[in-house]
Amino acid sequence: MKIFERETVRIGNLGVIVSFCSLLAACVAVYFVYQQFKEMSAQTKLLSQSSEQTAKDSAATEASTTKQLAIAQRSLDAIQGQLKEARRSADYARQSITNAQKALDASIAMSEKQDALMTEQVEAVQNQTELAERPWIAISDPKVDQPWQISNSGEMSGSIQLTIRNIGKTPAKGTIVHLEFAGFLFNGEFEPKLIRKLCTTRWPDVGDYEWGQILFPTEPLAPGVNWGIAGKATQPSPADPNEHIFPESIVGCVQYKSLDARKSYYTGFVYHLTFWSNPTGVIQGVNFDPKDGNAINVPTGFINQGNQIQIPKESVQLSPAFVFGAVAK
Repeated sequence: MKIFERETVRIGNLGVIVSFCSLLAACVAVYFVYQQFKEMSAQTKLLSQSSEQTAKDSAATEASTTKQLAIAQRSLDAIQGQLKEARRSADYARQSITNAQKALDASIAMSEKQDALMTEQVEAVQNQTELAERPWIAISDPKVDQPWQISNSGEMSGSIQLTIRNIGKTPAKGTIVHLEFAGFLFNGEFEPKLIRKLCTTRWPDVGDYEWGQILFPTEPLAPGVNWGIAGKATQPSPADPNEHIFPESIVGCVQYKSLDARKSYYTGFVYHLTFWSNPTGVIQGVNFDPKDGNAINVPTGFINQGNQIQIPKESVQLSPAFVFGAVAK
């Protein structure tokens, strides 16, 4: 064969070989591509299964979560219901406590009122018993039984008789009599003020003894005794310094105690004074000479004794004071 033909055959054989090699390479490539496709399909299937499982798990989880949320909601509702019930119970308990407190306060107030009422009743019974059983001293029948004296210094002295009697049911002890002059112009010692002063004067006990006497029921105190009064009893007249104005009244107080000495009592009294001369009438005062101190212009019936004047007992009149009369406690 010619060289050209041989080359042509060789080139053809070479082409066949190259073609076979190419076919073989294509087959290998197809095999690898197939294997990759197969692997990809497996992976795709696995992913699909995984997605399906994830979806299933997600659905299960969602259902479980929904169930759990429903359970939690029911628990929350139950707790809220319990809280509401607890609030209602607390409100009811609070209202019950308030009502109980109001009832207790009302009971205490009622008890206090009843106690106060019982106390008042007991005190009323005690007072009634005391009033019925205590000593009572009455003063009556004032009388001037002796002449009075007045000096140029304004000192007046005199005495009166009084009927002082225990008209109560029990004895009175420590019975004491106080007497003083008084008047609108007399040292400002107005009658009610002086009664208060005399009736609150405390006479002290002396050793094992005490002032005053025991006075049994219906028994008079020192009958026939002249109770003395003395002191600076007159005041200078604003119009005439030489004239001594007489006092307007006698204020007295009898102090005494119950026999058990648990309480002190008193009876105060006032008698108005009137000094009378016939035919002159009512005498307001007397005069003394400022040079020698002797009495001048002595009223008719009065006795001039130089530096003093004697007032006859008939010229001294006593009358009960109805405005500020006897007081007892």
